[in-house]
Amino acid sequence: MSKQFTMIYWQSEKFSLGKLKEYPEIMTQGETLQELEENIRDALGEMIEITACQLNIKEAKGFLKGIDTDIEREPDRI
Repeated sequence: MSKQFTMIYWQSEKFSLGKLKEYPEIMTQGETLQELEENIRDALGEMIEITACQLNIKEAKGFLKGIDTDIEREPDRI
């Protein structure tokens, strides 16, 4: 199973800031784009696990480990 997400990001000299287009409440940062993408994946996984706990869905723990999450990078144009 594969799921496509789009990461919108901004870059400065010191770090990158990004959010998911599909879930704009998921926002994080990283020193590089690669670190930012890893942090976005972690934040998405945590959101899924928290939601699963709230809904009492035990099968969702580790949900992203079984899914190929493809994240497309899209720079924000200000």
